[in-house]
Amino acid sequence: MSPDLSNRCYRCVEDLAEFFSRVPTALFYLLALVHANFWITKFYYRLMLCILHSMMVLHLPMDYVAVVKRNVAWARELSYTKPSDWLFAYHRYYNMSGRVDVVLAHYKEDLSWLTDYLSRIDHLYLYCKDEAACRKGLPENLQGAKLVVTHLTNEGREANTYLHHIINYYDHLPDRIVFSMASLNGNWMRKLAFIFALTEPNKPRQYCYNQAVILKLQGFQMHNRYVPSVSLGDGYEKGMITIYPAEFRPLKEWMGHYLPFDVYSNRCRFGDSQHGAIFSTTREDIQKISQLSYQKLLIANQGADLMEAGYFMERIWRFMLAAKTNH
Repeated sequence: MSPDLSNRCYRCVEDLAEFFSRVPTALFYLLALVHANFWITKFYYRLMLCILHSMMVLHLPMDYVAVVKRNVAWARELSYTKPSDWLFAYHRYYNMSGRVDVVLAHYKEDLSWLTDYLSRIDHLYLYCKDEAACRKGLPENLQGAKLVVTHLTNEGREANTYLHHIINYYDHLPDRIVFSMASLNGNWMRKLAFIFALTEPNKPRQYCYNQAVILKLQGFQMHNRYVPSVSLGDGYEKGMITIYPAEFRPLKEWMGHYLPFDVYSNRCRFGDSQHGAIFSTTREDIQKISQLSYQKLLIANQGADLMEAGYFMERIWRFMLAAKTNH
């Protein structure tokens, strides 16, 4: 390296050092904390997963297994978020204009979290699967949101609720609509997904994946049918539950029997968040698919509480609504 170039490099480093000397030390601590937090949640998830597997092998009491399983579920969902996601989501939220319709699948969850978002909601379609707890925690002041309450039989997962709404309002859908679970209390990934869905543009952004990811999705099926009764939602009792397997498995085979097209054909999905059961879509994209197809999907999501078909739907909603089809 020539002496002139060496001196210039040295001066650049010197200038850079001088610049950083003027930046408050607290900022570096904050950036380090944010970065560490992102990796700590991933490490915590892996740690709790190892503990859970060990407890299952040792056949420890289900009460203890349930606590660890809840921690695993919480850590797993949180590990999908980044600090920058929150900054982006809240920037959109505080710059959001207008209101949007929201469909909420509810069991026994506390709805007090809705207080922060009611001013951005036009129609709130609350579907209750437990009559006694239907409006649990719902604020008295709805801040202009128009409440529509519907009672459903407690069967299927949130997809059962979404399909009921789509079929009943198929010809009267708004330009844009948000579908969400009610279990947002203490679940940061779901809260982030809801903010993203609430604030998405009229045409949600599209993300595409490589073939390896698509093949993994197509091969998905539930391996454990008899599991601890733990959910990140409220109102679930401890004990063991049975997840009812779908008639056709894995997901690729199931789709072939209930949909007239391959939802993964273009390998793309809509929406900024990664949660499959909380999303925003448009009337146009819903109506690309016939009402008859939604009715077939609803039949596949009826007849039991926890159904494998509901887990399938969680993995196809965003792809199905983004798919290019004339059906």
